[in-house]
Parts: sequence; structure tokens; C-alpha cells
Amino acid sequence: MTKKYDLLRYFMKKIFAIIFLSICFIIPSKADDIRDFQIEGISVGSSLLDFYSKEKILKNKNKDQYKLDKFYLVSINDTSFKEYESMKFHMKKDDGKYIIHSLSGQIMLDINECLIKQKAVLEQLKTFFNNPKIDDLGKRQHPAYPGGYTYDIYITLKSGLFSISCYDLHVDAFLISADTDEFNDFLNKTYK
Repeated sequence: MTKKYDLLRYFMKKIFAIIFLSICFIIPSKADDIRDFQIEGISVGSSLLDFYSKEKILKNKNKDQYKLDKFYLVSINDTSFKEYESMKFHMKKDDGKYIIHSLSGQIMLDINECLIKQKAVLEQLKTFFNNPKIDDLGKRQHPAYPGGYTYDIYITLKSGLFSISCYDLHVDAFLISADTDEFNDFLNKTYK
């Protein structure tokens, strides 16, 4: 009985040693894909139908669309959102699957609180993504609102672009957006 007990103890020590060493050498992985990030539990690349009915999507489709007719915007205010007051989604025209190419979360915040939140979110995203390219554009005159300002930080990944923005306008706001490269190219062509 003692030999079996000693043998069992020997194997248990080996198994625990292997498990312990395996845990010690695990390197935390970081995301490289914009689809790995979620805002209110929703990510780019998923179908908006997984979260809302077709009727609700069409009801919240913005009437004013872009001069180029490739994408359209859906804005939803939902009391079930945990952090944001409203969400914006961009899908391709005539896509019956309603695949999200861009999503944004927005909350109204005083500009000083917004700038603090912007820096905190940037620090979180730096730890989430593997070597992101970061461009902090600082304070700039808002092109559509004389006397208004925007503070934009862009994070570029191989699969898309994040923007973390604070708006100092007649109503201050915080906005975080995740866009596919395809949607970002569309915006660049639309606003040339």
C-alpha cells in the first residue's frame, strides 16, 4: 500500500509541477483585430439583428444619409445600455444580414470630465491591443460648429480604426467609435 501511495504522490507532484510551470509561462495575448473589442457588448463584424429586430433597426435608420450611398446610419437610444446613452451603427446598403461596419457609443459629459475619461479609455485600449498606432490630434476647431472644439485621439490597427473624442460644443459629449478599414475609406471619400 505504501508503494502505491508513494507512486501516486510522485505523479501528483509531477502533475502539479507541470501545471504550475505552464501557468508561469503563459504570455497574456493582446488583440490585433478591431472585431475583438466590444462597446455595450456589441462588436464590429456582428449582425445588428443579433441585438435588435429588423423593425427597430429600420425605425431608427437616419433619414439624412451620406452623399455616397454605400453605408447608412442607425441611431439607437436604449435604457439597457450600461455606459452609453446612445449607440450608432453603420451597415452597408442592401445587406440583409445587417453586418456592423462601424459602431459608436456616446454619452453627454462636461468637457473636463470628458477629457479625463478620454485619457482613461486610451490607457485601457493601449493594454487591450498589441502595439497600436496612436495619433493624438489635441484641441481643434470643430469644422461644423464655429466656436466649438473637438479633441480627437485615433488608434490605428491593421483591421480598422478607433477614435476617442470629446466635443466642446453647446452640449459637451464623449464618443468612442470602432470602424472597419472599409468604412473608414468610405468616410474619407465622402468628406473629401
